[in-house]
Amino acid sequence: MNLYEHQSTFNLNMPLRDCLYMFQLYQNYIDWQELDLYSSALLKIPTPRLVVFFNGQNKMKNEEERILKLSDAFEKPETEPSLECRVRVININCGKNRQMMEKCPKLYEYAYFVGKIRENQVQGKTLEGAIGEAIEDCLAQGYLTELLTNYRREAEADFKHTIK
Repeated sequence: MNLYEHQSTFNLNMPLRDCLYMFQLYQNYIDWQELDLYSSALLKIPTPRLVVFFNGQNKMKNEEERILKLSDAFEKPETEPSLECRVRVININCGKNRQMMEKCPKLYEYAYFVGKIRENQVQGKTLEGAIGEAIEDCLAQGYLTELLTNYRREAEADFKHTIK
């Protein structure tokens, strides 16, 4: 059972949040499969995989990825906690995780787009201007063409609130 998230703000509470999401997904799975939790037979459930794609700038600048653990939030640390939740945080900023970007061109194109917006802002453009110019650049490169052609207004509006 895979849970994927995208974050532009680094948050050490991701393991707690994702753990709660997973419990909700498992509850839905148990209900859907009509499993009996009180059965003496071991119930097989899907193996969880928790991944956060991170493209913020405030943390992980030089890191490709990091593992965050729920047990880091426990008031009293234990060597072997009774409950653990591990979240793999993958840095998807431009220039990071090159192998993954090669295997997933759309992810590379997204990272390129966000990188262009930031580059345009550094050059002194307003956020709106930086987004507009990044869209034009991506279209010229053939990146995210369908998305940026069909949903340009939505992309412009969304990125005004998510670029940090």
